[in-house]
Amino acid sequence: MARDAGRGAAGRRLSRARVGVAALLAAVTLVLSGCIAIPTSGSVAGAGEVGGGEAPELVFQPNGPVEGGTPEQIITGFVQAAIGPQGSYAVARQFLSTGFADEWDPNAGVLVRSGQQSTRQLDENSFELNFTATASVDASGQYTSLASPQSATVSFEMVQQGGEWRIAETPDGIVLTEQYFDDIFEAYPLYFFAPGFQNLVPDLRWFPNLSTTSSRLVRGLLAGPSEWMQPPAVVTAFPEGTEALLVNVENGRAIVDLSAEARADTVALQRMKLQLTSTLSSVLSIQSVEVRIERTPTTIPDLGGAGPDTDPQVDGSPLVLAGGTFGFLTNGQAQPLPVVGETIAALKPTSVTLGADEVSAAVLNGAGAWLVRRDEEPLLVDERVGLIPPSLDSEGILWSVPAADPTAILAFPPSGEGSAVGTSWGEGARIVSIDVSRDGARLLALLDSGQGARLAVASIVRDENGTPLRLTSPVLELDADAGSPIDATWVDNVTVATLTRPGETEDPVVTMQQVSGRVVDLGKVPGAVSIVGGNGRSNLRVLTADGLLQVPRGNGWQRAGSGVAVLATQR
Repeated sequence: MARDAGRGAAGRRLSRARVGVAALLAAVTLVLSGCIAIPTSGSVAGAGEVGGGEAPELVFQPNGPVEGGTPEQIITGFVQAAIGPQGSYAVARQFLSTGFADEWDPNAGVLVRSGQQSTRQLDENSFELNFTATASVDASGQYTSLASPQSATVSFEMVQQGGEWRIAETPDGIVLTEQYFDDIFEAYPLYFFAPGFQNLVPDLRWFPNLSTTSSRLVRGLLAGPSEWMQPPAVVTAFPEGTEALLVNVENGRAIVDLSAEARADTVALQRMKLQLTSTLSSVLSIQSVEVRIERTPTTIPDLGGAGPDTDPQVDGSPLVLAGGTFGFLTNGQAQPLPVVGETIAALKPTSVTLGADEVSAAVLNGAGAWLVRRDEEPLLVDERVGLIPPSLDSEGILWSVPAADPTAILAFPPSGEGSAVGTSWGEGARIVSIDVSRDGARLLALLDSGQGARLAVASIVRDENGTPLRLTSPVLELDADAGSPIDATWVDNVTVATLTRPGETEDPVVTMQQVSGRVVDLGKVPGAVSIVGGNGRSNLRVLTADGLLQVPRGNGWQRAGSGVAVLATQR
């Protein structure tokens, strides 16, 4: 794994902000002063930077320090100036003392706040800023939503220079309101490989949209995946110690100059280039990537059709059991699925996951969990009591677990011989749903903790034959709405959706969030019992208890079918 030279130090700097638990009683958005300008040009940065055409559509221009400002005004102005990341937060540095202005590292992390902030004086030169934090972003761009809003305190030491108050010491990193975080920061997937290099796996990071973004993406890629995705769950093609000597953008082409450690055979170079190309494709100004090693251009042929897909797609039509027929819904009627459709329908399923080949499936009915495959008799693999809907992964392996025992996951290959999968979320009252991502590298689990819903994503560790062995620890905890969990699904390769019931008499609510990122409320669906993803938000499907199929339309949901007994998942 390539080195992550600065992660430990950055984490220590950010931890200097003291955080304590508190209840959020009210949320009042603080509107920061400043103006908005439309950028008119880009620039090409120096070594280790990238430039040209990556500036956001809107640039916030904060105000600098006012003459004769009080310490409180200087602190408030400094915090507000974090809305202007241009020039390495040049305006914010104007509030800092000589010397400290060069030491302060704004990229060490972000605390996202809601409501108002207040400043309190401790002694003549010491102050603290108090606010309510809802999320954080570390130096590597990893977003973490706090389980509940927390009171946060950031300390400031002030000094007078030339008769003006300036900040002589404060923790590295910045503080932003939720509104400005959404305006300034964007989610960028870094791409790694599942073992075997057959699938790309995204690792979502958050960075401000700047001319230096591509450089940060490349450095993040070389530093390796997030903690919950560590090898052997995912791997990288970059040899140990590989560094980026230069990242630059010229006329839509990203030039990435790597250190000598990157010298390798053609296949390894192709995989490195694929990781870089896939990662940098989220930067709108980049259309191609050129790789150099020690400043020497390197010819690397593309993998082409032999390479994995960064975002596998499924059929856009709902897959259902309706009127005794299993198949895709067209003009309100289920059209029989060729090869295995009749077999699946004959099992009278309560849930179905169809394989990407459309000739294999994981089925649940009253007898248990079944594996269905082309030209084979259905195989009953799990007869345990109280099973939840099974999932089917990219290796054709069925995942099954009883609701009453979240740690009792078994994995069944086509042979039907199950093996235990070690879990890492600890004991829980109940597990509601599991869903393996299309890349086969991650498992989404919705649990009932006894105190409410819990949503977690874990990476999957497999043996050399692809058999799941265990889930990684720690898992990535996502936001889950308060109330009773009903179902969860992958929306696409970086987004999930959940279905929960806030109260016993309330209608179920659909929420969507990136892995990891902010939660979006998609509204209520009366009577909803299951949810299935497709190719993004527009392909979300919800089934109600009375057989109505609901799809998102605008800010609400619209009926798209009736008489549906089972809404199936497509891999």
